Formats: sequence, C-alpha cells, structure tokens
Amino acid sequence: MQNQVQYAEQWESEEALHEHIRSDLYLRLLSAVELSQSAPEVNYYYMGRSKGFELVEELRRDGSPRHKR
Repeated sequence: MQNQVQYAEQWESEEALHEHIRSDLYLRLLSAVELSQSAPEVNYYYMGRSKGFELVEELRRDGSPRHKR
C-alpha cells in the first residue's frame, strides 16, 4: 500500500455513525481527503450492506455540523 491511507472506525449504531459524520471532527477528515491527489475510495460497511461516499454527501448536505468533538 504505497501512497495510501487506510482509516477504519467501528460504531455502536448507525445513528452514532451519522452523528460522527456530521461532526466538526469529521470535517477535519474531509479536509484531509480533499488534499488527495486522486479520488478517494470510501466504503461504509453495515451488517449486510455497504455505502460509499454518497453517505457523507447525504448527511452533510445542509452544511451545518451537529456536534463538536
């Protein structure tokens, strides 16, 4: 894995994940992703299904962070 970053987290519930994605802390991660030289591969794995970067776009669409961490 040259020139790659692998980032993994595990959440107790889907709502906890969604709140994290809406947080100011996650905004810092998104800022780092924007510096990438190529489009990132982003996957969110659920029990029985997965979602891509569209989950972040959907949850952050209104542009207002919900929680500061």
